[in-house]
Amino acid sequence: MRKLFHKNAALAADASLLFRSTPYVLFGTMVLAAAIIPSIATDLPFARAADSIALIGLFATARVFQSLAAMDIGTAFRTLGSRREMMIGFLAEPALLMVLFNAFLLFGSTSLPSLVDGSAAHSSVIDPKVIFAAVAFVMVLLAENGRIPIDNPTTHLELTMIHEALVLEYSARHLALVEWAASLKLFNYACIGFALFLPWGIATRGADSGGAVIVSIVALIGKLLIAGAALALGEALSAKLRIFRAPEYLAIFVPACRAGTACSSPAGGLKHMQMPQMILGVLKLLASGLLLISFSLLSQRRTQRLITLFAWQGTVLFVSTLLVAVSAGLKELYYSAALILVLKVIALPAILRYLIRRLGSVAEWDSKPLVSIPTTMLSGLALVLFAFGLAQPICRMATTITRNTLRIALAVILLSFLMMITRRKAVTQVIGFLAM
Repeated sequence: MRKLFHKNAALAADASLLFRSTPYVLFGTMVLAAAIIPSIATDLPFARAADSIALIGLFATARVFQSLAAMDIGTAFRTLGSRREMMIGFLAEPALLMVLFNAFLLFGSTSLPSLVDGSAAHSSVIDPKVIFAAVAFVMVLLAENGRIPIDNPTTHLELTMIHEALVLEYSARHLALVEWAASLKLFNYACIGFALFLPWGIATRGADSGGAVIVSIVALIGKLLIAGAALALGEALSAKLRIFRAPEYLAIFVPACRAGTACSSPAGGLKHMQMPQMILGVLKLLASGLLLISFSLLSQRRTQRLITLFAWQGTVLFVSTLLVAVSAGLKELYYSAALILVLKVIALPAILRYLIRRLGSVAEWDSKPLVSIPTTMLSGLALVLFAFGLAQPICRMATTITRNTLRIALAVILLSFLMMITRRKAVTQVIGFLAM
């Protein structure tokens, strides 16, 4: 990068002022974002401007300028990369907002320093909202920064690149600023994740300024090293998706966030029995996992993967049933858990795999569902909202130990119906029926 700053820039003959100024805009927005994110301490000079909505606006401004500059020259590959970048942003930015909305609802503020203070003082050991929001945030981070499986930042294949297509015409100091801004963007997203989900080590208000800041810097370096190693390991173990499969991956973002908020229990305790908060948290987490698995069933095309997800759904249901049986001392639930283990986890998946082997490649690939996968996912989200609204009065009147999961149970049934309706193959329709 230092060498690039000392080289002479080569610009296209028809490059406008927009093309020339975009690298400086990108770098400026990323520096400003880094200044308002509480990565080291919450009591910073820009703490008053550290609003989450404004931060998303900064990222959106950088994307718009980069896409417009890519189309300014008029080359085919830069225009193609610009369209792909806007498609990813159109799907990823709502998911980022959903992640932040989970934090807003949990801590009651849109200010990042307040979110850090609330997250550091959060006493819940297992909170589905936080866990699923963290999963969705990692997926958003990979998509927004052009990492595998959405994009390969080191590729030079014109028909598959996204980020590299946007910077093909830049050179010298302009290219250095663009690449520096891309690195700062990854750093900013990592710091947002640390602030929301791993706030340990960040100096809060009232702490000793000198020693706390030194500890915060050391903690930040350690977290960045661990996150970088995890990112490198994940990219080494996974492959890039085809560009036409990217919307299916991106469509999981919002359901993952919705699964986190699905188990927010209404006020009031149980009348008949009380359970430890730890066990209630685990039950909420398992119920949210069932909802997320149901969305994953909608997004899969291969029958073998559908069977594997169906077995995982049975495993989660078995663990949750067994946990309720042990906690509440209900002997009848032990029999239910045993039946779930024998049928949904062992017998039915084995029978379905046997049928797949007998039918051969005809049943292996459900390549043409009646409705596209992204449309199916959006329809499933609408069904979940409908199920939650329909079951809300029932949840208020119920006094059972599982009253907070009635909404998810109804949503899982509706999603299974949707899977049966939108699939062509009989085997996939059977899996949808058995998943209810």
